[in-house]
Amino acid sequence: MSILYESGVKMYVFGMANKIVEYFKERLKNEDAINVGTIKQTAKALNVSKYAVEKALKILEWDGYGRYSVNISCANDGSKTTTVRLITSPEINIGDIYKGRCVITPLV
Repeated sequence: MSILYESGVKMYVFGMANKIVEYFKERLKNEDAINVGTIKQTAKALNVSKYAVEKALKILEWDGYGRYSVNISCANDGSKTTTVRLITSPEINIGDIYKGRCVITPLV
């Protein structure tokens, strides 16, 4: 693989990451938190590469948005928990999530 091709791939991934960042920022203007699931699930839902999603989530963190993994009780069996991965607006912190002060919306 040539260096030029590798650079082109990197620029493509960075461009896609920026589009994903803008998508999440736009949604988080009206929502407290978005359940993004795993990197693979998010990439599939948005029809982009998992590398672009990883870059986008990292950029959002750098911009002050929250990225949390939260354990919550299962609805049908309170003795079991499931992990929910969230991206939140800058005003929301982990305490707000656990105290139920924010609304978590699905990715799609």
